[in-house]
Amino acid sequence: MGSKYLSNNLKGGLIMKLLETKHVTVEARKTTTKEKIEATIVILLVAGVIYWKVFH
Repeated sequence: MGSKYLSNNLKGGLIMKLLETKHVTVEARKTTTKEKIEATIVILLVAGVIYWKVFH
């Protein structure tokens, strides 16, 4: 039962991260190239952490 709750909670967290990522991407379009690169690095780090938590 606990793992099912955790799974649903994790999915909710993933959806929130995806929405945040889309927001960051939209914001990045308004910014300079340097800031775009920084935003991309942050997105990749977040995606990497999520991937690691889900699959390890």
